[in-house]
Amino acid sequence: MKNYSKKRFYETSKTLLVFFFFCIVLLLQGSAQTDIGTVTVVYDGDTIKVRLANGEEEKIRLIGIDAPETNSEDKKIRLNAFYSKRFVFRSLYKKPVRIEYDWEKRDKYGRLLAYIWTEDGTLFNEYVIQRGFAAAYTRFKYRPEYRERFVKAEEYAKTKGNGIWKTEPFPLISEKDAPTHIGKLISYAFICGSIRDQGNLLILESRDDNFGAIMYKKYLDLFPEMNSLIGEKLLVSGFLEEYMGQPQIMLFDPSQIRK
Repeated sequence: MKNYSKKRFYETSKTLLVFFFFCIVLLLQGSAQTDIGTVTVVYDGDTIKVRLANGEEEKIRLIGIDAPETNSEDKKIRLNAFYSKRFVFRSLYKKPVRIEYDWEKRDKYGRLLAYIWTEDGTLFNEYVIQRGFAAAYTRFKYRPEYRERFVKAEEYAKTKGNGIWKTEPFPLISEKDAPTHIGKLISYAFICGSIRDQGNLLILESRDDNFGAIMYKKYLDLFPEMNSLIGEKLLVSGFLEEYMGQPQIMLFDPSQIRK
């Protein structure tokens, strides 16, 4: 009788272990549900739009990050928001991504909630925090292992003074240093040789044609003395990008330009 009880206990325990194993597998599969797609729009530092493999487009809020708001009444926060947006645009626009979901797939606005993985296997949510263009957002529940990584990424960014944690004035770099500073907040000095009208953009071109400070025309009211800059030596600050091999900075606020 004792042997029968032991045998039954063993079989029951084995069945329960198998049951719990499959429960864990199903939970992991559910939490790791993924899609693939291509980024088509960057709204700001934590929200993008992706065209999925089935052709549908979805607005996605990146889980666990908090980027500055572009509509903030605080000018400094608003400027940091534009820097954050430019960083995400440069990193993700028109690029393929893998979309990983968590326990909650959509927020109250109907946006997908997701972790974004790039082609090289980088968890972009963590990367944008590490580079200093967003903070870790911990006010709601998501995967604990990612939460821990995001908090550490923010601590790293603050320690290094990366991105929007960098104190002003931003470091002044030379033309030869530009290639190693793409994607960073810097200052750059140049003589404005001309202002070129290109569609919805105005481009302040350097006299030696090796740098451009670029502004959307919709911000022109913020720069009333634009034409007076021609021939002047200017110091511009902002997020350094590269287009067709030439370094450039997008202008969003007059504080980015000094004579």
